[in-house]
Amino acid sequence: MFSKAGIIELHSAMHERLDLLLRHIATVPDNLHHKLIPGFGHPSIWKQLVHILTCEEGWVHDLQNKAFPGWHDEDCPTMAALLATKDRIREATRTYLGGLTEEQLNTTLAKRPVDWAANSGVLPLSCSTS
Repeated sequence: MFSKAGIIELHSAMHERLDLLLRHIATVPDNLHHKLIPGFGHPSIWKQLVHILTCEEGWVHDLQNKAFPGWHDEDCPTMAALLATKDRIREATRTYLGGLTEEQLNTTLAKRPVDWAANSGVLPLSCSTS
């Protein structure tokens, strides 16, 4: 059984670690953020950051049966814009979690979002940024 407080604490810890990563990335010259990295899952540091954020936002939309149009790295061209988007997503997730009861948090979904693994109820291992 999941507790609401535990999930909120886990979410907060994840964002603290992401903040640490973003502070480090901010020390890297801007021109390297978008440099392609051959063989890398998402082919640049920037595209990987966008992937992380779109996954969280997309999953929360899916859980609420809301359409998620997605967004792309061009939508956040600067670190300041990316940080503002990250904060918006963090707050939206907190608001969603805050509105759940313990029972809702622990209820198996009656209908799984289309993009989730069939019959497993697990989150997809990746989400698309295209």
